[in-house]
Amino acid sequence: MPDPDTRERDRTLLRYACVFLLAYLVYVLFQPFLKPLAWAAIFAAFFYQSYKRLEQRFGRTWAASIGTAAVTIMIIVPLVLLVFVFVQEATQAINSIDLSKESSKGFERLQRGWAWLQRQRFGRNLGPLDLYIRQAAERASGVVANGAGAIFRNIAVMVANIVIVLFALFFFFRDGEAIMERLRQVLPFEPSFREQRFTETGLLIRATITSGLTVAMVQGAIGGITFALLGIDAPIFWGVMMAFFALLPLGAGVIWAPVALWLLLTGETGRGIALMVVGAGGISLIDNLLRPILLAGRTEMNGLLVFISLLGGLAAFGLLGLVLGPVIMATTISFVDAYVAERRGGKRAAS
Repeated sequence: MPDPDTRERDRTLLRYACVFLLAYLVYVLFQPFLKPLAWAAIFAAFFYQSYKRLEQRFGRTWAASIGTAAVTIMIIVPLVLLVFVFVQEATQAINSIDLSKESSKGFERLQRGWAWLQRQRFGRNLGPLDLYIRQAAERASGVVANGAGAIFRNIAVMVANIVIVLFALFFFFRDGEAIMERLRQVLPFEPSFREQRFTETGLLIRATITSGLTVAMVQGAIGGITFALLGIDAPIFWGVMMAFFALLPLGAGVIWAPVALWLLLTGETGRGIALMVVGAGGISLIDNLLRPILLAGRTEMNGLLVFISLLGGLAAFGLLGLVLGPVIMATTISFVDAYVAERRGGKRAAS
């Protein structure tokens, strides 16, 4: 018959095995929805103070409904309008480009450059420029068609994720206090340390989102002013588009880089080089310089750790990592500092 110590050890092992099994099964259930739920939690933390003011007037349920509706309008409506305007402006821009017109100065320069290449030894096997233009147009149309197909295939997933974000946001608003209270009971930390981490995380989330919006507006403003000075059509529109893409992992380069390349190909060498210099040295680099500066003043991390947490978070989690990266880094540093302080306190007590 096993002794009591053996039975207790077996029960403990079985208990931990059940806990780990249940934790894994819960992870499997939540894994497809982790990113939408994370975005919902981030939005809830960012707008929670506004929600609390609504709660004082309308109660929890109505305040959560109004807050969710307000976030929906703030996010979805501008996104839909931006996509609509972008498609409209992009169509007009494409229709305004006609390489077949011999009167086009850019096309004439391109033809002269191509003729010079054909006269050189390394370019004798080059075919007519029109042939390559047609092939490029066919490939571009194929890429656009495939991209459109991918967008339509993924649109259901995108809509589902947005619905999950908004659905979860309502419950994070309404039941946020109950969720945080349960989390306080589960976390095995001192109350003062735990509350300090909660406060710091909320402040860091708000600072990260605010700094991201600030950087995007600065990039869009620099881009729009540059386009206006270089005489490129619709500078305000393209500035807004650069600000929008600056919020995404793609970056503002998806706007200014093709324009700079087009200027170089059509013989506008000076304007093309100027746009590349401003784009690479100003518009794109401002993200790596300004965002760490804005965040360094809101957290105890130095600029290097903020920079690493931003880039590492972006590489690991995509756009979500711009918020999660600094939060994970700051939380880790807090745990290390608390451990070091505890060790020092223990040594002083022992001495």
